[in-house]
Amino acid sequence: MEKYKCCLCKKEFEGYGNNAEPIKIGKCCDDCNIKIVLPTRLITHLVEKELEDITLFRNQVLTSLVHTRGINKTITSNKDFIEEVFQALKKYVSCDWGDICKEDWELNDLSFKHGEDRIVAKYKTSKGDIFIITEADRGVTTILFTHEY
Repeated sequence: MEKYKCCLCKKEFEGYGNNAEPIKIGKCCDDCNIKIVLPTRLITHLVEKELEDITLFRNQVLTSLVHTRGINKTITSNKDFIEEVFQALKKYVSCDWGDICKEDWELNDLSFKHGEDRIVAKYKTSKGDIFIITEADRGVTTILFTHEY
């Protein structure tokens, strides 16, 4: 059987491998597929389904949704946390910036309207506070624990 190198963890594996998208173009091993790729696809699918009627926001802000390893590890071990992240994303796309000060809220509103700066929102979860950050160029939106910032 042919051997491949996982495009995510760089370990060798045998077999056909798995499509590593949307994390990376290439093939990944079964472990990376289960721990990284599938949770990302699940969140992306849930968000895209929820956002069908919010195309303006999706086109302007959520062009590429990613999350950190810490978020991924928690998602894979806690189904309730997936729902909490999903609820935070629903708030985010409704321009509810969560638990931030008034000044930051106003900056996010201006950034969303004019697209000149990044958007930073903060939400409480049972596993700790998370940030959802969209970069100023709107190229990526990242979900991360506040301690990972």
